[in-house]
Amino acid sequence: MKQKLIELALWAGVFLAPIYPTMLAIGFLLVGDFILGIIAAYKQKESITSRKMSNTISKMFLYNFTIIVLFVCEKYLVPEIPFVKIGSGLIAVVELKSLSENVYKATGLKLWESIKGYITRNKIEDKNI
Repeated sequence: MKQKLIELALWAGVFLAPIYPTMLAIGFLLVGDFILGIIAAYKQKESITSRKMSNTISKMFLYNFTIIVLFVCEKYLVPEIPFVKIGSGLIAVVELKSLSENVYKATGLKLWESIKGYITRNKIEDKNI
């Protein structure tokens, strides 16, 4: 039985190896969002409850499960469509927006608007050249 579990774990590791960096990046964004969320709650004197913290764990499982499902779809159903890149990009945008909201709550800096303004300003400057 122990040997079968080891074989299953090795098989899963090899199968998921191509998407490991993607799952790690999504995890990194979630941890950052979690830390900034705690800091923002502390700054606003909100209570930090296990219920709110459990949302991060749920998101971690759901996001990774989504990436795995998209990987299977891309690998076995429609290899021409980069499902993993599209899905992970959407997840990353959601988490970056959440990070931005937590930065605003903690510091008052509107990070998302600052980034949009910087990009827009650079586009205008490039047209004037």
